[in-house]
Amino acid sequence: MNIFRFFRLLSATALVIAFSPPISANAKGHQHRRHYSKTSSKQSVEKHVEHMTKKLGLNEEQARQIRSILAEKHRKLEVRRLNDSLSRNKRRIQASKIHQQSHQKVHHVLRPDQIQLIKQHRNAKFSKRAAIQLKKLKVVLELTPKQVKAIEAIQANHIQTKIGLYDSNNGDRTVIKKRLREQRNAFHVEIREQLTEEQVTKLNAMKQHRKHKRRYKYGESQNHQNKRKGQGIAKTPV
Repeated sequence: MNIFRFFRLLSATALVIAFSPPISANAKGHQHRRHYSKTSSKQSVEKHVEHMTKKLGLNEEQARQIRSILAEKHRKLEVRRLNDSLSRNKRRIQASKIHQQSHQKVHHVLRPDQIQLIKQHRNAKFSKRAAIQLKKLKVVLELTPKQVKAIEAIQANHIQTKIGLYDSNNGDRTVIKKRLREQRNAFHVEIREQLTEEQVTKLNAMKQHRKHKRRYKYGESQNHQNKRKGQGIAKTPV
């Protein structure tokens, strides 16, 4: 190539770069988030399908259909997340609808025996969680045998009510979220009625400690996200 022609091309390229509009920090953030979300969503979908295949014995066609449904759900959630014109409440409502639609589609792909297996796993998880909760309350609150028996009965009733709510809505948590919260609040009231004033004080301290840990964990997560976006470090709750 002629040396003069080479330098002319080099100069033209430099001028184009010099007069091109700079990419804003917000645009860079969107580019990074799109790339990161696309990668993480794909991994999340594959992990979910792999887990369902292992637990429910999905065949190839079921795995293909569910993979497609979950990928579509993540795509819609990403579009919603990047839409800055939506209010927080509208984002929440839209996300709930997306999850609900996805759940119904997946439910139609599964066989009746697979749906029954999901219910068995879910109910076992409820019972395990209740056992862990009671074990912790026994130690921290020093429950009497009478209190333990009463709380076990309350837990059993709570689990049955919860199972009924899930079964009546095909296991779709987004539909029964409000009723689950009301039922959980009623459960906590019943538990407190079995405790002494001193035990209630200890229980409140436990809840505050758990809340503090959750806030601290959320703060650390926010710090990590802000570092990735180059926006500095968020203040961690003390």
